[in-house]
Amino acid sequence: MKKVFIIGNGFDLNLGLPTSYSHFIQSDYFALNLGKGLPLFDYLQNTSIHKRWVDVELELVNYAKTNPDKDKFRKDYEKLRTELCEYIKNISVSPKKETSAYKLISEFYTDDDAIISFNYTDVCEKILEENNRKKNITYIHGLAKSNNIIFGVHDNFDKETKYPFLLKSHYTNTAGKEFTSLLSKADCFIFFGHSLGQTDHSYFQQFIGGSFLNSINSGKNLVFSYFMEEGRENLTSTLNNITMKQLGKLKQNMNYDDFDAANLQQMRCVMEKIFRNSNK
Repeated sequence: MKKVFIIGNGFDLNLGLPTSYSHFIQSDYFALNLGKGLPLFDYLQNTSIHKRWVDVELELVNYAKTNPDKDKFRKDYEKLRTELCEYIKNISVSPKKETSAYKLISEFYTDDDAIISFNYTDVCEKILEENNRKKNITYIHGLAKSNNIIFGVHDNFDKETKYPFLLKSHYTNTAGKEFTSLLSKADCFIFFGHSLGQTDHSYFQQFIGGSFLNSINSGKNLVFSYFMEEGRENLTSTLNNITMKQLGKLKQNMNYDDFDAANLQQMRCVMEKIFRNSNK
């Protein structure tokens, strides 16, 4: 059984790394740019004061709707991307081992499997090295240590004609093709810490809303992590949206399961069930 682990920022957070946009906004890398004639930074700072959780990529959309000067916006955006990259590069990558994220890879990843990371850190490489596993990792959004992070919005953003530099597709990255190839060849898809948010919908619409949805009796497994009950409700809403309100059909056609990322034992139970069923 070939497995693909699709990981988002919740994976790094579960490992104890301060990689959220809120962490970045609270850092000196961000703060030192406030009041320096960089209106995008000031906008994000004001937004973060009024919100418990900030998705900077979505806030780029909201900021663009105020119709800022294109050249000024581009310069602010490039500065923001640079500072975010520097912030991530200087995070100490020391993953907590007694977590669901660490155990998922150390206990259930094999050399036949693949990891698709939407994160900017290389923490997965460290986990694989510590457990003597083959590295097969595709970085969809690039790596901070390589100074090539892809940071922006989905292609259906309605201001793309005015601010094309915001589009993720504006930046050269062959990882998107690898993503499609890996998912088309796998039997088990495990999403950990990925919100399936609007800025990444294009990556998942084809599979979750297409081939997965219409894959009758395929025997393939689809697993999602969530965080607490609110996270599970958000997952349900997001999947129902991606499947065009056919989540029930998706669960019927795939061997669907989910687990709370905060519950290590629950994660193990779900993964062990998949292994048992695949060996029948």
